[in-house]
Amino acid sequence: KWTFMVYMAGFNNLSDFATKDLKEMRKVGSSEDVKLATFIKRQDGRGAQQLIVAKRPAGDVKKNLGNADSGKPQTMLDFIRWAHQNAPAERYAIVVWNHGSGWRPDDLDDLYDVVRRSNGDTGVTPRELALRSNQKIARSLFGTTVQRVLELGDPQLRGIASDDGTGHSLDTIELGRVLEKAHEEIGRPFDLLGMDACLMSTLEVAYQARANALNVVGSEELEPGDGWPYTAILQGLAARPRMDGARLGEIVVKRYIQSYAGKRRMWPVTQCATTTEGIKPFSTALDELS
Repeated sequence: KWTFMVYMAGFNNLSDFATKDLKEMRKVGSSEDVKLATFIKRQDGRGAQQLIVAKRPAGDVKKNLGNADSGKPQTMLDFIRWAHQNAPAERYAIVVWNHGSGWRPDDLDDLYDVVRRSNGDTGVTPRELALRSNQKIARSLFGTTVQRVLELGDPQLRGIASDDGTGHSLDTIELGRVLEKAHEEIGRPFDLLGMDACLMSTLEVAYQARANALNVVGSEELEPGDGWPYTAILQGLAARPRMDGARLGEIVVKRYIQSYAGKRRMWPVTQCATTTEGIKPFSTALDELS
């Protein structure tokens, strides 16, 4: 009935959380009605893997990918294609698992050097780069996004392209392109797009996904490091595999909030499920109000 995909880009300081979340997933594992597919890359020297997750690793369907770049949109698309081929279903969910606060300054420095070597002096100064490491460009999911921003010749263009709040974020557009191509691959829109990452529940993200995902789930604010409670979410799906994407979105929100009940946090715990059916008229109304 369902294939639940999780794209775990954990080649960063979230590596230990990726291991923890995979263990949570294994407590439920795959069944005849619900297949659990993951892409996972961690800082463990094993390289990237694609898995159809069983309760025990020996039961996994596995493909080793070596040093695949989890920051390339094509890598995500290849994973979706592989999951669809190995676990076809009536409904599909894709969860993007990563830092919502994105690339660290060291990553930006590396990309800056690559751009300089390949294209000569782009006009991006070390001072501008240092400032941008603390701004919204640091929330980019894909390394290609940052590289494209740095290749823009005009500082004002670079500023627009790196700003999630303007709707011109290239990262958001890259994600939309992946969803569009994946829609063509699997022959239907995703029933749910989830983002186990900070700050991704925005109108801009939902707008880019509207034609290729029926429901969108994400956090308006920062997420705690533990992220989504995958055992509880997958248990709910396994118990009622005939549910639709809207109902699954409700379960994600409820189980997520419940998992942090009674725990002291430095920031609000937020999670929001949205159906994309109303995104276009809502955006039109917002444009008129603006």
